[in-house]
Amino acid sequence: MKKLLTITASLLVLLLGTFTLVSCGDDDSKESKKDFDTYAHYSFEMGEDLTNFYEVKITYLSLDGQQHVVNLKQGETKWNFDERTALDCPKFRCIIELFAKEDATIDYSSADYFDLGYAYKCSAYSPSVGIKVSQNKYPGSFERDKVIEAVKANPYRLVIDFPEIY
Repeated sequence: MKKLLTITASLLVLLLGTFTLVSCGDDDSKESKKDFDTYAHYSFEMGEDLTNFYEVKITYLSLDGQQHVVNLKQGETKWNFDERTALDCPKFRCIIELFAKEDATIDYSSADYFDLGYAYKCSAYSPSVGIKVSQNKYPGSFERDKVIEAVKANPYRLVIDFPEIY
């Protein structure tokens, strides 16, 4: 009788241990799925000379639907926006524009070449919209005697209006 009671108690402890492990696994996977439902990531990197020749204006929506406008300062070479939320926010927008400076000059540098290149990556996801991704790179190295001419030939440039129409 004592042996039967010991075996029954051991089986009961083993059975309870099995259920405990299984239930912990379910809770973890449910929580990891609730970390976020919607995200937006916008980034813009540019050559070290771009803000010397162009005003850079970035207009974007945060996931709460608020519009923000950022004007990069001279010398800035990176900008990014990262946001996540547990809500389904289907409205995404990031517009990056370049406006030539009227007073652009090459006098600030003794370089032979100027780097006006840039790269952007915009990605966003929401359950109702799905995933949207757009990225591109524009290499823009200009010789010293041609950089002002190149800027005047391209006084305005729309880098990206995200999301693009698919």
